[in-house]
Amino acid sequence: MADADQPANKSVVYYSNEASQCLTEQTQVSNAPAFCAGTFVWTLHDYGGEPDTFPHVSSSFGSIDYAGFEKPAAGWFRSWWLGNTSATDPSRPPVSLSTPVFVRIVEQWAPSLNGSTTRTIHVYANAPFVRLRLPSGELYGLPVPITSFGAPAIFFRVPFTPGRITAEALGEDAATLLGTDSRVSWGAPAALVLAIDAPSPLTGTGKAVMLDGFDVALVRASVVDSTGEVCGDAQDLITFTVSSGPARIVGTHNGFPALQAPSSASTVAAYGGLARAVARVTLVATGTLQDRMLLAAVNVDAGRGNSSAVSTGSTPAAASFTVSAAAPGLAPGSLTILLSTDPGDSVLAVAQASVVF
Repeated sequence: MADADQPANKSVVYYSNEASQCLTEQTQVSNAPAFCAGTFVWTLHDYGGEPDTFPHVSSSFGSIDYAGFEKPAAGWFRSWWLGNTSATDPSRPPVSLSTPVFVRIVEQWAPSLNGSTTRTIHVYANAPFVRLRLPSGELYGLPVPITSFGAPAIFFRVPFTPGRITAEALGEDAATLLGTDSRVSWGAPAALVLAIDAPSPLTGTGKAVMLDGFDVALVRASVVDSTGEVCGDAQDLITFTVSSGPARIVGTHNGFPALQAPSSASTVAAYGGLARAVARVTLVATGTLQDRMLLAAVNVDAGRGNSSAVSTGSTPAAASFTVSAAAPGLAPGSLTILLSTDPGDSVLAVAQASVVF
């Protein structure tokens, strides 16, 4: 994906990050009529197939990319389809939102690739007005009104200087601050930082991986500069390993729709400064001891090859496993991920607890 004001090479990117008009048209087909409940949108998640021209091998018009990283379109849905829809509206999903106001800058804050000294900045927000604050702290022009459903606030010819820009969502008086979002420029890649997207209380996906032989963790690797900012153009080759505990790396990706590397590899290049690893547990320690002994007796190949072993002893199961990541020339990263045998941490239990009726 490319910022709308940057050069777009069809062999590398397909669609710009700024898709508010398309999203508005799609959702209003079902949202606008009073007799319709719910929304059908194509599509939430990128998937293998339906690409543009080769070398693309996957779709690239989802709100979430192939690796599970949010695109700016996800921010559009959070502001207009979720935050801006009453909890009593039948078309609103039954999930909580910390604040009804949401604001998101679409573009990265980086120098223009076409030789221009300015950038065009789009902001998704469900507030009446948005204003933009430059790295110097000065406001850029006047607050921009959002005049119609789904439309972004647009700031033209914003002079680029390194640092932080901030979008400020404002109330009807064009002065009361309701929320902010920032974008920061970056320096040279210096290190890898690992984080977990699932399971995580931040994403409503629980707090631990179940030791059921199947559950997985979605690990995010970020290429950061010396100040900890993600390097949005980094393409460093990252290798993931499980350095301790009962788990293994079963897949990687970076969200790039033209990625030719097999998704089963443990090494993948960063795209947009990010890479994904999927780590799967390799031990069954849930259920009763009797259940596990029966499973071990039935599955005589348990623990061989890529199949999960079955715990049939009285030794307490491991409480965690550790994923590590390395890239040439960068400081490595590691992450310890909690494990659980508590039924309350199962996929269905977590899903039920995350829904508010």
